[in-house]
Order: sequence, then C-alpha cells, then structure tokens
Amino acid sequence: MNNLQFLLLKIGEEAKEIGLVADKTIQFGLDSNNNGQLPLTNKDHLFKEINDLLAVVEMLNEECGLGFTPDLQAIAEKKKKVQHYRSIAQELGNMSID
Repeated sequence: MNNLQFLLLKIGEEAKEIGLVADKTIQFGLDSNNNGQLPLTNKDHLFKEINDLLAVVEMLNEECGLGFTPDLQAIAEKKKKVQHYRSIAQELGNMSID
C-alpha cells in the first residue's frame, strides 16, 4: 500500500465514523453525553469526526497533490437535491420539520 492508498483508506474510515455518530445522534440527540458518562456530547463528537475527515482531505492535498477545493456550485446543487428529497419525505408523511 502506498501513501495515497493509505490516506484513501483513512478518509473512508472517517466517513464511516461520521455516519456512526450521525446514527447515534438520531437516536439520542445532539446534546446527549450518555447522562454525563461520556466526555463529549454527540454534537461535539460529530464536530470532531468532521474535523478528522477534513484533516485527511488536507493531507491528501498536501502529500498527494489531490487538489481538492470546495465546489460551491456542486454544493448548492447537492443542497437542492437534499431539499427535494426532504420535501418528498414530508409529503409521504415520513418526516416533519421541527
């Protein structure tokens, strides 16, 4: 395995960790820290994992010449797509906006 492959493996791991924290947060809420048993709230943990992902993206840019920069147009298009599917979920009665 070379450095690029290693960092790609790490970015996949970080993405999975974000997903796990998101699942936990859905169940227990942003402010939960397991009744004081955990040092971080789910929100803090989510921020930590997002930062970990961004750190690996920076390493890919710096060490492997990935050249990633946020594409604001692609981000805007993704937001529209998510909003569209959220509207469908609402129309079907599967979610509500709090």
